[in-house]
Amino acid sequence: MEPQALADFDEASRRVGDKHMEVMKGQAVVWPAVSFIAESGIILMVAFGAYWALNGRLSPCTVIAFLVAWGFLFDPISRINPLSQTFTKGLVSAKRLFAIIDTPDEANLTEGKLPESLSGKIEFRDVTFSYGGDVPALKGINLTALPGQTIALVGATGSGKSTLLNLLSRFYEPSSGEILLDGVLISEISKEWLRDNTGFVTQEPFLFNTSLRENLTLAKYEATSALDNTTEDLVQQALDQLRAHRTSFVIAHRLSTIRNADLICVLHHGELVEHGTHRELIEKNGHYAKLERAGKTGS
Repeated sequence: MEPQALADFDEASRRVGDKHMEVMKGQAVVWPAVSFIAESGIILMVAFGAYWALNGRLSPCTVIAFLVAWGFLFDPISRINPLSQTFTKGLVSAKRLFAIIDTPDEANLTEGKLPESLSGKIEFRDVTFSYGGDVPALKGINLTALPGQTIALVGATGSGKSTLLNLLSRFYEPSSGEILLDGVLISEISKEWLRDNTGFVTQEPFLFNTSLRENLTLAKYEATSALDNTTEDLVQQALDQLRAHRTSFVIAHRLSTIRNADLICVLHHGELVEHGTHRELIEKNGHYAKLERAGKTGS
């Protein structure tokens, strides 16, 4: 891709260069014209002023006063050209900046119940969700996670694993059905409280433009999909300690992360087609067993 990337960069640079040359050509015409008019005015003023002064029609002081006034007039005019360019650049930048600033905040972020305690029982009751198209991303999901359990979500790309967790965090709302936390509808719970009491580890860790220490203290652990086996074992041990007494949902990328899960849920085209322990699902010889034989548990 390097030759293609270089070619694209060269083409973009050429277009920028062409636009810059158009601007410079305009400046090459406008600025000399303004200067010519200004200097011509001074020459004419000096010539006629001297002639009229010699003939007694004007005093020399009047001629000098006109020359000084012309200088005060020309200086602001000479600043208009570069100022107009600065204004145009600022206007473009301001449009991009305010497009971000004017983005509306998430609605109803702090409204809702603030439960005094949290045990971690989660229930999905006939949950269906669609991103707006005719084909729903999730269809009739029924799932119960008991406090302290680790629930593994497996399935092919696009099966609905990430969507399920996005619904649990209320980044989206179900099209139909209910999601309950300790028997309370999460739609009635404050989004801020809900997210303060949950941890979310994304598939792609994001590093901020700051020190490594600050990045590590911002998030206490990261995804394990890019680690070698030895490092993954160490991280997995730490995760097991962190998950103790916490209800956890894991989107599985390696069998090693889900073999000991309390419940493994297999999603296929947005439907929950299988659930059980690793041994139970292998014995069923269904979707999960097929994924296990293929050497993968999702993407």
